Amino acid sequence: MSNPRESLAALVQALSAGAQKIDDTPDLDDLDRSEAYRNLMDLTSFGIEGFTENDAGHPHWVSILTGSRKIGGDNQHARYFFAPLSPRYRYRIRGQLQGAIYLGFTVYGCEKDEEHMHIVANTNSSSIHINPDGSFELELSTDKDGGANHIHLQPETNSIILRQYFAAPALRGDHSFEIEALDGPAPSGVVSSEEMARRIAQTAAFLRGWVNMTPMQWPTDEAAWNQVCPPFNTGDSTGHWSTPDNIHAFGYFRLAEDEALVLRGTAVPCSYWSCHLWNTAMQTFDFDNFRCAQLGRQLPLDESGGWRIVIARCAPRGSGWLDTAGHHRGFIYFRWLETGHQMPGPIQAEVVKVDTVEN
Repeated sequence: MSNPRESLAALVQALSAGAQKIDDTPDLDDLDRSEAYRNLMDLTSFGIEGFTENDAGHPHWVSILTGSRKIGGDNQHARYFFAPLSPRYRYRIRGQLQGAIYLGFTVYGCEKDEEHMHIVANTNSSSIHINPDGSFELELSTDKDGGANHIHLQPETNSIILRQYFAAPALRGDHSFEIEALDGPAPSGVVSSEEMARRIAQTAAFLRGWVNMTPMQWPTDEAAWNQVCPPFNTGDSTGHWSTPDNIHAFGYFRLAEDEALVLRGTAVPCSYWSCHLWNTAMQTFDFDNFRCAQLGRQLPLDESGGWRIVIARCAPRGSGWLDTAGHHRGFIYFRWLETGHQMPGPIQAEVVKVDTVEN
C-alpha cells in the first residue's frame, strides 16, 4: 500500500477482526474477555512503537514488555527487545551482558507476508565472544562467513529480538544495547507518505499475525484439564516469535476454591527454567502483586533432584506455591533454556484438597 489512509483502514480492520475474534471465542468469562481486550491494546501499543515509529534504515530497540504491557508469553525473569531489519543493510549491535544468565539473538523473516514469520538465524551468549567486562559486539549482514560474532541475514530478513534472562525478577531499568545500520541512508527527519503507509501496513500485519493466535480457546475435552504435556522443542519451525533455544511444556489448570494442583518433576542441568501462569491471551498473571511465577533454581530439590510446584487459589503457603491471582482456570507454561540437548522428563500432575498439601 502506498496510501497512508488505505494502510490505516487495514489497521482499523485488523483491530476490528481482533475484537470480533474475542467475541466469537467460546466459553470466555468476563475476566477472560477483559484480559483479551487489554492484550489487543498491548499489541497495538507495541505495533506502533515497533513498526510505525521505527525503521530498518535507522533502527532502535523497542522494549516488548513494559511495566504494564505484556505480549506473547512474557516472563517475569526476562527482558525482550525488538528492532526491524532489512537485508539491504549491514548492522552492528553493541551492549553489556548486565548480569544476565542468558543473552540471545533471534532473527526473523517472512517470504510472503508479515503475518507468517520464521526464524532466519539464532545465536546466544554460549556461542559468541563476550569480553571479560561483559561487553560484546555483533555484526549482521548477508555475508556468509563472518565468524562467531556475526549473524548471516537472509533475503527475507525483517526483524530481530534480543532476549535477556536473569536469575531473579528482571530489571526494568535502562538497557545498554545499541543497534546501528552501518550503511543506512543519511538521517533526514522526513518520512514520505508512501513510507508512512508502508510502516502502518506493517503494524496492521503484525496485529493480524497475533490475532490469529489469541485468545486461545479453553479445552473442550475434560481430560485436558490439570495436566502438563511432555516437554518438547519446536526447533526453527516455530511460526512466530520464539527461539530454538527453548524447550517448552504446557497445560491447563481448573481448580475449585479448596483444590490445589500439585506438579512434580526432575530438574535437569540448564541455564534457566521456570513455570509461569498465563491467561488465554498468552499474558502472565499479575506477578507484581501475586506469586504466579516460579524460578526453577529457587526450588528445593529432594535427593533424586525432584521438585514440586503447587498451584492453588489461595495465598502461597510455602516454597513452590503459586497463586492463581483471582483466576479459577489458566494456562501453565514451563520454559527451559540450554539443557545441553537433554530433554526434561515428564511432569506429573495431581489435583488434591489444599489442606492436605504440606507446606
